Formats: sequence, structure tokens, C-alpha cells
Amino acid sequence: MGMFDGVFTDDLIDEISDNLPDELKIVNYGIGDFSGDGYYDLGIAFRDRTCPPKTFRIVLLLNQENRHFIKILDIYAKWRDTPYDVGFTVKRNLMNIVFRREKNWIFASYTVNSGKLKLIREEIF
Repeated sequence: MGMFDGVFTDDLIDEISDNLPDELKIVNYGIGDFSGDGYYDLGIAFRDRTCPPKTFRIVLLLNQENRHFIKILDIYAKWRDTPYDVGFTVKRNLMNIVFRREKNWIFASYTVNSGKLKLIREEIF
């Protein structure tokens, strides 16, 4: 979790570890304030023992006043050509996630409203 040094406090980094499986391989991640509360939230994609072949997990962690995280999304997504078929961007209080569902690309935009994740838009290609 050293990649988060300087972004999150040591206590929050420990909590990220607590919210994720022990043995995993991080595929990609995105950091930014998609909840609009002034604190950096985290989107992370990884592979672990629970993932079937050609699958990874996407987890979104909502930062609560730089004290702890709440897991607000935990889904599985397929990959087709490479396990790195996932991307995150954070812009204007939105978390945009690009990933595959079967043979289609999914472009999903989420925001947080009253501490709950809300899907704003989902485009399928």
C-alpha cells in the first residue's frame, strides 16, 4: 500500500488494507474527491482468490472526514484482452469507471449523495 503514502494518513492506509483481501494484485486505481466533501476517496481494481478466470474486483471506498473509509461498491468485472481493462477518472464530483462486461465496454459515472453511491450515467459500447 506504499503507493498511497503522502495521499492518505497511515491510519487510512491501514484501513484500506482492512477493506481489501490479504493477498491481491492491484490492477489499477483512482484517487479523488468524487463525494464532494473535500476528502480524497478511492477506487481500486484488483485480482484476488475470489476472482474467477479473466475477472477482477472493483471497490470504491468513501473517505469519511479523513478518519475512516466506507465501502460503497464491490463488484466483479470481466477482462478480455488484458487484466488492465479498467480505468478510473475523478472529475467534478464524479467517479468515472471504464471496464468490460462480457464483450462490451461499460462507461459508468457515479457520485455520492447523502453517503450513498448513485449511478449517474452508464453507456455500453
